[in-house]
Amino acid sequence: MTSIDKEYDIVLDTLQKQRDKLWKMTQSNMNHDLFNIMDQIRLEQIDQLDKAMKVWVAYLGDLCGVNESDTK
Repeated sequence: MTSIDKEYDIVLDTLQKQRDKLWKMTQSNMNHDLFNIMDQIRLEQIDQLDKAMKVWVAYLGDLCGVNESDTK
């Protein structure tokens, strides 16, 4: 485990909380067979949040001198 994993990160926490909210709304609709355009938009936003979290982790790794392969 790296020092990145051990420390609380407000950016990752905020992005993850937003992703979780979007997923919960989408999943609820999918469970009731109510998938619509808003769900598609939320899925696209979830994908963007996933990418943002990966970029942030890579940035932190570069900042701390940790290779991305070391964080897996």
